[in-house]
Amino acid sequence: MGPDVLWDLNRTPWPWPADFADQVRLLKTLEYLGPTPERLQAIMRELYRVCRDGATVATKATHPRHQQFLDDPEVVRPITPDVMKRFDAMAPRRWDLTPLAEANDVDFEVVDAQVVLAEPYRGKVSRGELSPEQVAELLETRLDVAVEHRIELRVHKPPRPGRAVAVRRPADIDTGDVAGAEADIPPRQRGHLER
Repeated sequence: MGPDVLWDLNRTPWPWPADFADQVRLLKTLEYLGPTPERLQAIMRELYRVCRDGATVATKATHPRHQQFLDDPEVVRPITPDVMKRFDAMAPRRWDLTPLAEANDVDFEVVDAQVVLAEPYRGKVSRGELSPEQVAELLETRLDVAVEHRIELRVHKPPRPGRAVAVRRPADIDTGDVAGAEADIPPRQRGHLER
């Protein structure tokens, strides 16, 4: 392919200067990087360092409930919109997860997230045979419904002020106040409370 630089992205620091890139494309890449949580965070800090304010980072990652993901021994973690939102300073936080944007002083805003459906599901959606609600249920209950996630990030330098608040507090669980907490839970997770 004739690249200008060949570099193992697991090795930090990267050879590019700070504020170097205004666009980064990580296509089928992030799920193979950072074999430990600490390494992934170091990679995200380095990605943040080399990007300019306002830079876009386009990612494509194999959907974690697709057989291709499950059969690939080199994949080290799923890359989903929820994983990337942990590096978004303004995304709502779950009380039980470390806010990785704040912990690493980075801010990658998730500006777009799409799931690419596999056939026959893509065709059924285009013909109106499956509703968004039916697709959401299939994504939760079956393998091989989706092929990949496409996530676009926007870099904010410096990180945006005013961190997002947690969507649930430990008190919501300790007191059993499920009804009060349920409004803050994404619809796809509410069913877990009802079961």
